[in-house]
Amino acid sequence: MDGITLLVADDEPIVRALVRRFVQERGLPVSCIFEAANGREAVALALAHGPDLTLLDIRMPGAAGPAAAAP
Repeated sequence: MDGITLLVADDEPIVRALVRRFVQERGLPVSCIFEAANGREAVALALAHGPDLTLLDIRMPGAAGPAAAAP
């Protein structure tokens, strides 16, 4: 297994950076981290890359949290 692909969707850049740093410093088996600043970006990245794991902010601009995943 090459590692987990992770999508971090949060409108706060510092949160995305902290998650990335946490994963890297702990040597977690994550091969790729995608970052989205809003719900629309999160949906586009999820459809394009099919991440194994998604950390999704519940409130952010451009389709927040669960609403972003609705068809």
